[in-house]
Amino acid sequence: MQALASLWAGLRFSAGKGAEGFEESEEMSDYIWLSRSLGHVENFRDLTSDQLERDRDEAIECGRRNMAGESLGPECFPTEIWPVAGAAKSEASASADFFKGASHWIVSGRFADLLRQFEMGDAHLYPVKFLQADRQTPVKGQWFCLNFGNVKKALVPGDLEGLDKPSRRTEKYLILGAKDMELRFSQQANDGAAIWIDPTLMLVVCLSGALGDAMREKGITKGFKGLGDMLRGRVV
Repeated sequence: MQALASLWAGLRFSAGKGAEGFEESEEMSDYIWLSRSLGHVENFRDLTSDQLERDRDEAIECGRRNMAGESLGPECFPTEIWPVAGAAKSEASASADFFKGASHWIVSGRFADLLRQFEMGDAHLYPVKFLQADRQTPVKGQWFCLNFGNVKKALVPGDLEGLDKPSRRTEKYLILGAKDMELRFSQQANDGAAIWIDPTLMLVVCLSGALGDAMREKGITKGFKGLGDMLRGRVV
């Protein structure tokens, strides 16, 4: 158990320059990236997990807390995921860098390698075994549960054109008609972590300008509609 804890601790994100040469700039970026991938149904896979099989309520609650940007320990994530009975073979394919299954967001090994090259604050990557339906055959590659782990309330209030509030009972907004560089964010968006949840935006994950640019350069597009679901927000 102690050895496993050490492995988890070693997989926590840290700042720095990776083998591919990406590095967070010391200068403040004038934009961030916003991805609406958390709301795309094509990113949802029909998977189950050891966690779901053991305690469904716990798995759902941990998934909700993750989506809220809470930093969570490994006990809140599964160690194995696999397709539910009768699911299509495509549910266990290695065709995406980012998808949701068994109540959690999963990233490919190459996306994880890129994420580790940026300052991630209290976000974490937890290794997960991605298995075929027989629960014996591994899906090609390495896979990790992504704990978003950070919250920044940086959306500048007032100018909300391009946003829609689906209910009077929520303070969250959906990004609908917003154009690139139209939404404005405070300088807080440039502070600290390169990935975070903004509690005023619904089904959106926020990325630093440098991280989003690196994803485009490295072709990390599967799960992001070829990056077509991403737009920039202006930091003012």
